[in-house]
Amino acid sequence: MPLSIRKAEPDDAADIRQIALNSNIDSWTTDQYWEEAGRSDAVFFVAHDSAGGIGFVSGRIVPSSTEGLDGEIYNIAVVSEFRGKGIGRELLGIAIKRFAFSGCGELWLEVRESNQNAIQFYENNGFVRITIRRNFYSSPVENAIVMRLTLVRKP
Repeated sequence: MPLSIRKAEPDDAADIRQIALNSNIDSWTTDQYWEEAGRSDAVFFVAHDSAGGIGFVSGRIVPSSTEGLDGEIYNIAVVSEFRGKGIGRELLGIAIKRFAFSGCGELWLEVRESNQNAIQFYENNGFVRITIRRNFYSSPVENAIVMRLTLVRKP
């Protein structure tokens, strides 16, 4: 079965939780993923192949601090054995299109300052570093790099 990416549904929550755990993302419970998949303002996609769920991207459409709408990326993860195959780029690309078609002007995210691979990934996909949030993360305490991508709003 080739790779397929589709909107996440509440029934995907357990698979998404496992993908998150495989990727060392342990901030949300299965119930929280279930609730997120049912939100109308969520931008939430899951990637599948014959092995099952192998990646996801989650975010939300939010009011802009200036005008209109913005987007926030919360997490993007691909299970370790499928990394380096462009799946993360495809997930991010689909999310970016969804945010743009929803009228978002900018897309925001935070990333651990030590996560140079993720920072490079986002920069390769058009994000720029905006500021640092000191001591944003815990376990361990670490700064966050705030990144932004300016979107072309689609009517």
